Amino acid sequence: QMDCSGSVTPWSTHLGSEEWASPGDWVDVEHPREGQKAHLAFFDGPNGHQRFHPYRYGYVFEVSVAEREPAGHAGSFGSIGASGFYSFTKHYTMGRISHEMPTCLPDRKTCYMSDDWKGGVLLMFKA
Repeated sequence: QMDCSGSVTPWSTHLGSEEWASPGDWVDVEHPREGQKAHLAFFDGPNGHQRFHPYRYGYVFEVSVAEREPAGHAGSFGSIGASGFYSFTKHYTMGRISHEMPTCLPDRKTCYMSDDWKGGVLLMFKA
């Protein structure tokens, strides 16, 4: 995943994007071509082909940060040490493409996203 541009939601969380989304057949994880080996290493280290799965990438994600772990959410937030707590959520329903700059409107239901490819698209997601 290559985290790309994002925005702050009306409810004060970070809405980010995973810019890269390869077609599933682009990488043969068992027998990668020479050019693919470097690509796999970029994503998961020198043995990336052993852990890499192309369908894990290409989604919008949301990061929430709090000074204290919210009541009723014990264990669902990770610790950032003395700085507080965070949660990380992928929004699979917003689709899987090479997302760029997801932005939510003040109605808290509508989000616009673009596709980061030449000839890409502008998308609207309505909750």
